[in-house]
Amino acid sequence: MGGPFMSLTTTSEDDSEVICISGFVFAPKFDKREYIREIEAILRSVKIAEAKIENS
Repeated sequence: MGGPFMSLTTTSEDDSEVICISGFVFAPKFDKREYIREIEAILRSVKIAEAKIENS
C-alpha cells in the first residue's frame, strides 16, 4: 500500500521520551490533498496524557 502520509516527531516536556505519530491516506482514484490536510490537523491537535503508574 502506498500513498501520502504525514509524520510528526517531538520530545516529552522533560526530554526523556521521543514521541512519533503518523497518519496515512489510502484513497485510490481520489484527490488526496484535503485528506492530508485533515490528517495534519488531527496530528497537530493530539495531546499526550501522562501515564500514572501505581505500585501494588
